[in-house]
Amino acid sequence: MRQYPGTFSIYKKSGAAQFTIIPPRESENGRIEKNGAVLLETAAGQGEKSYSWNDKITFAIGMSDLCNVFENPDSPPKLIHQMPGSDLTKSLELVPGEGRYSGTFMLKLGEKNKSTDTYKNVTVPISGGEYTVLLRLFMAAAPVLIGWN
Repeated sequence: MRQYPGTFSIYKKSGAAQFTIIPPRESENGRIEKNGAVLLETAAGQGEKSYSWNDKITFAIGMSDLCNVFENPDSPPKLIHQMPGSDLTKSLELVPGEGRYSGTFMLKLGEKNKSTDTYKNVTVPISGGEYTVLLRLFMAAAPVLIGWN
């Protein structure tokens, strides 16, 4: 029986983030045609327990992105995606907290549209526990994304 993964969600006043696995695409003979990803969807907060999901920003976290995060999980590098021929440039940052916020992270997801010269971003605070769970989910997702499960 095949398992379908759920979503890891983080809801804060400033914004919400949801992480879901996109399984790899298989050919008719069962070979992996395209690796999967962890789909990150974010929405800005709109008051008390309300989020602008109609204006969400998405980011597909692939294996190379996971490798970059695991290279230095205490201070991961900024991840930038730009598809060839697309006017969109997306950036994902997991910024470690400082001072009294040490041990926490700030997830920042931005999207710049070159053709309309617009920029939107969502910021979601992440507790130390939420970040630990996120890293463990990333580790568990890695073999799924390349079909090694």
